[in-house]
Amino acid sequence: MKRLILLSLCFAFFSWIGLQIGVSNTAGKPGLAGAPGDNGTCGNCHNSSPLAPLNENLSVTINGDPLTSSFEYDNSATYAMRLSIDNPLSARGGFSLTVLDENNDMAGALSTIDGNAQLYNQNSRTYVAQNSNAATAWDFTWSPNGVNGEVTFYASVNDANNNGQFSGDIIRPYEVKINASAATSITASILEEALSVAILGNQIQLNIDNNLPYPVTARLLSTNGAQSIPNTTLTPGRSTTLDASSISAGIYILHVNSRSSSYTQMISLQ
Repeated sequence: MKRLILLSLCFAFFSWIGLQIGVSNTAGKPGLAGAPGDNGTCGNCHNSSPLAPLNENLSVTINGDPLTSSFEYDNSATYAMRLSIDNPLSARGGFSLTVLDENNDMAGALSTIDGNAQLYNQNSRTYVAQNSNAATAWDFTWSPNGVNGEVTFYASVNDANNNGQFSGDIIRPYEVKINASAATSITASILEEALSVAILGNQIQLNIDNNLPYPVTARLLSTNGAQSIPNTTLTPGRSTTLDASSISAGIYILHVNSRSSSYTQMISLQ
């Protein structure tokens, strides 16, 4: 009987220890960054924890400098980033973070660069979150990969007291919007999306979306590559007409370039 009681007590004790370890070393979960369309925040599990004001006691750096709304990104670069809890009383923490564009789609690519974080994919989004290591700071990279326009970093951070329970922590939300640099590069697909072309007889009407960060130059070439009419330059949000009345009907190549990117389209003049 004594042996049975002793075994029962040992089982209960080690079960309790396992529960504490499991609670305190829980790895992060995807879809909890508090972004539009997410499943919630870290408060889903730590639901008795108070919610701190936005961005309070959180530090996010990009290439070593504080990330603020005035930062302008180059969409051909890769940035080293760090998220940390700026609270001397913090014992450990957890988080979920993602980056979305203006359509709430994934903006670029995230990657981990230390042993304290891991990646998750859910609903065409990538999330970086803590693993089971005890930490209050996490390093990762962000590559815009050709994205243009406003992007938003969303994160939910659990500032934990390390009591082995889901209570007594502080949930810290984070949100910062940044925009592309005016000097950022663009891809051919973005240039194509920004350009609309209409052919009316021997007149070529061009329109450039005002979301494009800088002017474009349009040329009309023959199929052997010879230039057929003078160049024209358009600023974003403007329209112009290429007058091709001086050349014969036929198949031509419309060549549009902006900085290091270019786009070509075959057109037929009547």
